[in-house]
Amino acid sequence: MHVGGLILVVEDDESIRDSLADLLRDEGYTVATAENGKVALQLLAKQKPCMVVLDLMMPVLDGWQVMDEMQKHADLQDIPVCVVSASTIVSPLRAVCVMPKPVNVARLLDTVEAHC
Repeated sequence: MHVGGLILVVEDDESIRDSLADLLRDEGYTVATAENGKVALQLLAKQKPCMVVLDLMMPVLDGWQVMDEMQKHADLQDIPVCVVSASTIVSPLRAVCVMPKPVNVARLLDTVEAHC
């Protein structure tokens, strides 16, 4: 088990969001969750996680918009983002990792451990 910092999981699919959160909690991380980009940005305004696990295709504000907003704020620019998406059109320059769904659990945990 790893004792790590706060990870923000942003995913509109409740079952995926809960599964990712449970997985990370089981590894010793503190996890906050958001069901869309708007909620994610509200949480980011209050606390700075060591990593954001971010879906791209979501209602209200999508993952692209979240990354754009993060780049506009100096205190959020350096937070690593791991994109987890069913979308195959992803710019890896904007994220420390890009993973297709279903998530490769070992790879996700390795990435989180490297950044948290």
